[in-house]
Amino acid sequence: MKSIYFLIAAVSFCLGSADVAAQDSVMTEKQEKNSKAIVYVYRAMSAEDGRQARQEVYSDGKSLAKLGGGEYLIALLAPGKHSLKAEGKDQSDLILELKAGETYYFRLASGGTAPATPLLAQVPREKATVEIRQAAPIKAAR
Repeated sequence: MKSIYFLIAAVSFCLGSADVAAQDSVMTEKQEKNSKAIVYVYRAMSAEDGRQARQEVYSDGKSLAKLGGGEYLIALLAPGKHSLKAEGKDQSDLILELKAGETYYFRLASGGTAPATPLLAQVPREKATVEIRQAAPIKAAR
C-alpha cells in the first residue's frame, strides 16, 4: 500500500514539475515578445501568383524568407531602427522605427506595374488580420 502512495506522489510531483516548466516556457516567450517588436509581412493570394516568382524579404540586409502568394512570416525584431526590403522586379526599402511590444503589418504586393508603386507597404491591423487569416505561415530566418 505504501508503494501505491509513493507512486501517486511521484507521478503528481512529475506532473507538477512539467506544468511549472511549461509555465516557465510560456512566461519566457511572453517576455521575449514584450521586449521585441512583432513584424508580420504577408503576400495576399491573387490570380497572378501562379505565374510570379517568390519574392525575398530582407530585414537589415539579412534574408527573412521568400514569400509566395497566400503566405506570411512573423519576425521578432529588437526595438529601434530597421530596414525592411522586398526584392523582385522592383525594389522597395522601408526604414522603420520599431517599438518593443508593438505589432506591425506589411503587405507585399505581387509586383509593381508603375515605378511609383511600392512593393512593400504598411497596412492597418484591421485589413491585415483579415488577409493574413487566408494565408499560410512560413518560418522566418530570425
